[in-house]
Amino acid sequence: MAPTENDQPDLTEPAMRALLNQYISAFEESDVSALVGVLREDIALEMPPHRTWFFGRTAVARFLSTRVFGGPGAIRMIPTTANGQPAVAAYFRKADGQLWAHAVQVLTLTPTGISRIISFNESSLLPSFGLPPILAREAAG
Repeated sequence: MAPTENDQPDLTEPAMRALLNQYISAFEESDVSALVGVLREDIALEMPPHRTWFFGRTAVARFLSTRVFGGPGAIRMIPTTANGQPAVAAYFRKADGQLWAHAVQVLTLTPTGISRIISFNESSLLPSFGLPPILAREAAG
């Protein structure tokens, strides 16, 4: 069940913004330890319309570390919102070196961590959020 309007975190609150930023950083750095630090023990990960889902910090971290993370810089996350809820747009680096749209993840943030991730793994959704299908090449740093 989706959170009600009264349950929505205020992303202007420093703690909620920090939680979202830590989640983004964990993904972008492929840092499983940092990810575990922001997930609640009872985290649920869903990927509709797939029937596969994961429950619990250990199961979610194992799935993401073995099937999603590709090393630092392999993923870029852009914060956004979806139906008033915190969300991130995920871009994955492909063989051509460019970051291609992959998914929109809708997050349930709580004062004790992230309790739910619903990942819509459909790149065609990103233009609905005003985001491009490919991110501009990043300057070499």
